[in-house]
Amino acid sequence: MKLEIDLIPGTSFGCNLRSMMKRSKWDIIRHAIYEKQNNCCAICGAIKGFDCERINAHELWEYNEETEVQKLKDIIAVCDNCHNCIHYGRTEQIAFKEFNFSLIDTAIEHYMKVNNCTKEQFKEDYAKAWDTWLRRSSHNWKLDISHLKDMGFEEIYESIKKEPIS
Repeated sequence: MKLEIDLIPGTSFGCNLRSMMKRSKWDIIRHAIYEKQNNCCAICGAIKGFDCERINAHELWEYNEETEVQKLKDIIAVCDNCHNCIHYGRTEQIAFKEFNFSLIDTAIEHYMKVNNCTKEQFKEDYAKAWDTWLRRSSHNWKLDISHLKDMGFEEIYESIKKEPIS
């Protein structure tokens, strides 16, 4: 799997599975994902406790701009470095807020290493991600999390479905 920059549309900030359920239910999902992937990053292969301190559960979404549906595609385990690249916009915000600009340098270096590319290619990929973000941020997305059932989390899906999702 290639490491890609995926800037969450501004109209979707805070709309994620983790925020839609109790922490205990999110823990069931994320720990199942970690176990399924042997505590390894799905992108760079980093192993928790060896190559990285922790693993994150990352939601993969697909966006249908015609229907304005943001559909859950998968949940994968990723290391902090890959997660900081995927959510590069968030990484920049944190770096500026904390005056810790090494976060930016580390993310770019990791992106280049994993994708075997140059800094110029990173800049091109970021510019494309930014253009996509601008376009997608003009939509009011409806969430489709039905894939949770296919992943074996039907009971959690049903409990979320009882609450209105928008």
